[in-house]
Amino acid sequence: LLMLVVRGLTLEGSSKGLKFYLEPRPKDLVKSVTPWLAAANQIIYSLGVGTGQLVAFGSYNHPDQDVVSDAIWIALLNSFTSLFAGVAIFSMLGHKAQRDGERVKDVVDSGEALAFIAYPDGLSGLPGAGVWCFVFFAMLFSLALDSSMAMLESWVTMLGDVGLFDDVVNNTKVLNPSKRRLGVALSCAFGFVASFIFITRPGIYWFALVDSYVVWAVFAVAVLECWGVARAYGARRFAAEIGAASGRAIPTIVQSFWTWVTPGMCTLLGVVSLALALGKVNARYEGARETIAGRIVAVLLMLGPLGVMVVGAADPEAALLKRLWSFFFWTKSSSAGLRFGYHRSRPPAEKLEPQKEVQLTDLSDDAGLSRVVVSSSSSGDEDVVDSGEEADLTLAYDDDVAGGPVAGVV
Repeated sequence: LLMLVVRGLTLEGSSKGLKFYLEPRPKDLVKSVTPWLAAANQIIYSLGVGTGQLVAFGSYNHPDQDVVSDAIWIALLNSFTSLFAGVAIFSMLGHKAQRDGERVKDVVDSGEALAFIAYPDGLSGLPGAGVWCFVFFAMLFSLALDSSMAMLESWVTMLGDVGLFDDVVNNTKVLNPSKRRLGVALSCAFGFVASFIFITRPGIYWFALVDSYVVWAVFAVAVLECWGVARAYGARRFAAEIGAASGRAIPTIVQSFWTWVTPGMCTLLGVVSLALALGKVNARYEGARETIAGRIVAVLLMLGPLGVMVVGAADPEAALLKRLWSFFFWTKSSSAGLRFGYHRSRPPAEKLEPQKEVQLTDLSDDAGLSRVVVSSSSSGDEDVVDSGEEADLTLAYDDDVAGGPVAGVV
């Protein structure tokens, strides 16, 4: 990317492309919703919002990881990389417009046309065009490989959380690495075979269909994630746990974004995106007209991610109807089973037998923790305990402390 930026800035006409790229156009933001949808799509795809990738990778953090700082840096680096890539793209498009005697806005395209037509066409006129085309497509390949790894990790982590890779040993679930490797291999094989549809003769139409409709489902998933954290689990409760683990307080304005701003904007953009997609009459793409069968496939694509999310929303061992009920009609008892934590990077805590008193300091030392959150689903109380301190909390028999059932007063 750096090579392409440096080369693009040295080309004649690159300044025209950069001016078109960086010059604000407030009228376009007011008279049309398209730029807002394009911006939301960019953030969703580049940052991985609503697809579980950040959550999956974050679950491998250490208990005291500064996730607040990580979240800020990830967002800033993601946006900087996107802006930096824009310099490489528009400097080349400015050169192409200068070379062809056209305006920059007439050569600017988006999506697959930009990656596979407009930009390579600009590179083809450079000295050593073959080398620069190789660099460009090597960059695209590495970017696609990175994205595939992240999406695969999200999917495999979800399967592991459901328990598909576990063995039961002495009434305790233990991860079986061989099952996980097999799950990764089968997931890769399925993705490989399923992607064949995109390299068939009508593959570009399937690509356009998926690209147009699936984004609505991502909006819906983002709204449900915000609702699950801010409303069902509690924004203040979630912020307190993050602050206790990372040592940084979560500003109130961030909690308000979790609760109102982000889900509100995603709901609005999702509804507009859905209306634009379903409101097309005799829609065409590259001369091909959309059919009823295509519309049915599009609806299934939109509902697919939501179905997966609903099925795995609550207790993975519960029946499907119970999961649906606990997902849409969240109660105090169902939310008590919801746990946010860093459960992969540390060895499992010793399973405690029911007793009247539990030495939480010993549990902390065994698990390598300096702080433990104790919660009671029966009373709704919770307490944050530092190593060497005592918690004043009444627990029922079925309550959990770092993975073990306890009873009595800690």
